[in-house]
Amino acid sequence: MELCVLCQNFDIRALLLASAAQPPESTGNADRNFVDAQDFRPPIPHFYPHYTTILDLKHSAEKGCPLCTLLWDTWMATLPNSEFPEGFYERIFDGQIFIGSSGWMVSRQGVPYVTVGQKTVDGKSRTLCSFEAFAERDEMPEDGPSVLCTAISADSASESCVALGRNWLDICLEKHEKCRGLPNTDGTLPTRVIDVGDKTQHPRLITTNSKNGTFIALSYCWGGASDFVLNDDTMPSLTQGVSIHEFPATLRDAVIITRNLGIQYIWIDALCIKQDSKEDWAREAAKMREVYSGAILTVTASNAPSTTSGIFSSRANEERGPINVYLRPGSELWDHKLQGSRPTTRGWTLQEALLAPRTLSYGEQQMIWECPQYQADEGGRVTSSTEDYRSKGLFQEFQKIGSRNSSHGDQVTASRDYLPARYHDKLSRFSTNIVSAPKSGSGPPVDKKTPSRGSLILRSAEDLPKLNLSPAYNFFHTLDDFRMTTWILMVACFQAFFLLFLPVSVVITPPIAALSSRIIYFLLVKRGIVRDSQVDGVRAGKYTAQIPSENGSFSASPSSQEVVVFILGARSNHNEGRFAPGFKAFADVFGAMWQELGANRTKWGYLGKTSTLYSTDADSGNTMAWISYWKSLEHLQAFAKSPVHQKGLNLFYEGQKKHPHLGIMHETYSVPKGHWETVYHNFKPFGFGQTKHVRGQGDNSAETISPLISADGPSWSTMAKRMGKDSD
Repeated sequence: MELCVLCQNFDIRALLLASAAQPPESTGNADRNFVDAQDFRPPIPHFYPHYTTILDLKHSAEKGCPLCTLLWDTWMATLPNSEFPEGFYERIFDGQIFIGSSGWMVSRQGVPYVTVGQKTVDGKSRTLCSFEAFAERDEMPEDGPSVLCTAISADSASESCVALGRNWLDICLEKHEKCRGLPNTDGTLPTRVIDVGDKTQHPRLITTNSKNGTFIALSYCWGGASDFVLNDDTMPSLTQGVSIHEFPATLRDAVIITRNLGIQYIWIDALCIKQDSKEDWAREAAKMREVYSGAILTVTASNAPSTTSGIFSSRANEERGPINVYLRPGSELWDHKLQGSRPTTRGWTLQEALLAPRTLSYGEQQMIWECPQYQADEGGRVTSSTEDYRSKGLFQEFQKIGSRNSSHGDQVTASRDYLPARYHDKLSRFSTNIVSAPKSGSGPPVDKKTPSRGSLILRSAEDLPKLNLSPAYNFFHTLDDFRMTTWILMVACFQAFFLLFLPVSVVITPPIAALSSRIIYFLLVKRGIVRDSQVDGVRAGKYTAQIPSENGSFSASPSSQEVVVFILGARSNHNEGRFAPGFKAFADVFGAMWQELGANRTKWGYLGKTSTLYSTDADSGNTMAWISYWKSLEHLQAFAKSPVHQKGLNLFYEGQKKHPHLGIMHETYSVPKGHWETVYHNFKPFGFGQTKHVRGQGDNSAETISPLISADGPSWSTMAKRMGKDSD
């Protein structure tokens, strides 16, 4: 099929070169974790005017224009429902369509994205979808490397991927100045390793007796049951050699990668630590830091949730056309994409990634290389981490500081103060638990009291009792869910730290003062001299909530009017919870909606809402919800069409491509009169009891009335009576 006229006239080369030709700028980001590269190229969102409406694009795609079809289908994939009526698209996604480029940093994103967006009626830009422009590796235009990605292999086991991985490693070993102090060849081998041999030999387990050699380490998720482990029963066969076809898929692929890279040995925890020996586990787990920091390379099975999944994967075939530059749906930045993979949500594999001087990750979309000097992906982006607490160089720098001579006092002191703060941010954004204990994998016998001799081990929530980390900052309020024992432990740790610098008398003064203050307050409350803050806002006695009339009076008939209950929720499906990218802007929209409703109660028929509610699940920090109350369904539907709600809806749909981890929900209940009731006994006003009802027809300056009335009388004594269903 031929391109439509508008697509034929679009010059992608001119767009990309215009984006690259812009003078570099600073991002202006003041976040201490963000590395401002000073090479930001601003977006050009309105470079080429395309169709004037979203429906024109849809109709062109239906007629067969290949580019319009790609744009429409890619955008549709970002929406939760592709079956909306045309009127919905026309109303919600109004505005001229443009093809342009994203803002980008040369050192972070490598090349710009091609963006498809709209200019809304209020002059703002709305991004519908984004793409990477790429060329075949052997067909790269002369001016293409600075603005074009490269084609991704159809299978990560292909020879081109083998060559790319080998090339990354060779360049790092031979040319990277920052990597010269990292393990290269002939270091001390771990206690046991797998000798991978070649295609004519079976991989076999060997005991190294601390001899020198070069080895790769594997970072992966055990997942599921597997009996392919080292124990007393399997030791003889593994030592003799086992056919590679008997290996679980993930371990088999790791052996193949090691062979392809020309390395003789690989260390795999399941096969190099005896799984039926507490003593062997205690001894070998204490050496984990040396294993991962001593490996020439750590291979990360980012796309394998279990040992049976396999590292290699087939990728979707990319569309080819009669031209040499192609578009594919934009992949996320290397560090953003990997943050959502299974291994990076588990504490153990996070530690392995931090310790490893070099990592070669096999992800769902592409291969990714990372070392202290260089980060690159298979698609051709030569990048750096967007936030320095994620960078490979951070932990390597941390390790160097620990080994420096005291003669570097000022430098060491400055780094000692700065690096722990950055590393704490890494831990605070990782929702897991911290404990000093060895890894149990999928069930080896581990003495959880056995210390790991100074190694900081991160464990996932299903393995050990929960120990919450306090977030570094909070957009909403301080969530105090620490147990008393946790607070005591934290205070003790802080005291131990300050004892290194301050006299004992100074260190113990604050806790003694705090304890004394609590004791004095308790005694004053006990004697009735001061009010107990625990009862602030509590209404003694029994109350019910009813809807007052406009003049402020209450009907003698209970539940005399309709009530609409609307439950609205937001969730971050991300391991950084409410600190995940995009969530703050998402939350600000909710705040703006509640503010609009509170200021115009009569207009919207809005009665009120609960305070922000949080779930009590393990991921309670990720979910928040509100229960709100309305006079009628018509009022609620009218507010759904308001500008402030439409802005929030647009933000959600626009953000789904960039932030697919954001989720929303709502439930609506239209309750007829005579079908609802409330009761509160020695309780703070809550739910419908928190609503406010405007006297008369005013709004902002009008008097509001509480719905609470006494329920001590017989007319309100039962649930049925409070619904007006029982006259006895």
